[in-house]
Amino acid sequence: MSLPFSQIRTTLLLALLFSFRLLGLFMILPVFSLYASSYQGNTLFLMGVAIGIYGLTQALFQLPFGFLSDRFGRKPLIVIGFLLFAIGSLIAGFTQHIYGLILGRALQGSGAIGSTLLAMTADVTSEKYRTQAMAIIGISIGASFSIAIMLGPWLAATHSISSIFFISFIFALLGIILTFLLPSPRIQHPLGFLKKKYFKFLFEKNILVFNMSILCLHFILTANFIVIPILLLKQFHIEKSNQYLFYLPLLVLSAISMMMILRRSEKNSKNLKLLKTTVTLLCLSQAGLTFLNFSFLFFFIHLFLFFTALNLLEAILPALLSMYAPAEGRGTALGFYSTCQFIGIFLGGILGGYTYGQFSLMGVFLLGFIINIFWLLSILKINK
Repeated sequence: MSLPFSQIRTTLLLALLFSFRLLGLFMILPVFSLYASSYQGNTLFLMGVAIGIYGLTQALFQLPFGFLSDRFGRKPLIVIGFLLFAIGSLIAGFTQHIYGLILGRALQGSGAIGSTLLAMTADVTSEKYRTQAMAIIGISIGASFSIAIMLGPWLAATHSISSIFFISFIFALLGIILTFLLPSPRIQHPLGFLKKKYFKFLFEKNILVFNMSILCLHFILTANFIVIPILLLKQFHIEKSNQYLFYLPLLVLSAISMMMILRRSEKNSKNLKLLKTTVTLLCLSQAGLTFLNFSFLFFFIHLFLFFTALNLLEAILPALLSMYAPAEGRGTALGFYSTCQFIGIFLGGILGGYTYGQFSLMGVFLLGFIINIFWLLSILKINK
């Protein structure tokens, strides 16, 4: 089944808004650990804080944004979120001190509209087509990651790390303009729902598993990218300006693999099984990065598995959550989901930076592997 044209148009527009927001987050990942020493007052711990603080403020504001969007509509909250992102990008772009960067990143993160965008996606698509729409959003997240991982090193090498934040500012302004092209779905959620059982569904078993999954995924992602650029430079002698050439074939292959797997798993009933399989794949990749990355070929293969699993999970998890959450609380459910996502980013940045400072590059991969093992053991217990 194909999405109707009107739903395709809106879904693609929402996917573009997602991309504008996430490019600013992802572009910094493959370069910051290489350029952090250029900021006054930097330490390894503060480097982790600067990476992770975006996730903390996102985590704090996702649920309020989702809740308010259930009450007052999606579009006003999306505009406010992009405005905050724009202000934070300017501060981060102009600062020369690590604390200024932390402030700018914190303000970027306070524009926490991920839950609101996901909720609007669910609002404007019928249940029959919702999984496809969420998959498109997930693919856009994966594509944003791929573009950012290649664009960030190029911008930092040819211009400066500040240019990444100025590009993010431009994306924020474009996001505000495009928001006005979105429809304005009516939000009708009776107050009785709020009084009696509004948050009860957040503690249902499967919803808890989905929220734990996105937290673990982004913990591992953020922690890994504290050390992957350094490993490429020091062990495999790939210069900062050329690292995007390493990521390009890797990300193209993983995107093709992800789309092929999704096409073979179109039915909703298969998504839980696919979720378990994908988390297992991620665990294998993390084990390889921890114990078997002694050669370039092994390193490439394990990162290919990692990126394939990452792209699949970004598509699967929001689709599953939108199926299990009640319609009248979808904004709040997706807000809590996004909160967990960015808690993962915050913890991955903080603990990844600390682990790298106290132990080694391999210590960070080992930390991710341990998280992945506990995640896999938890997710294998769900049945329906």
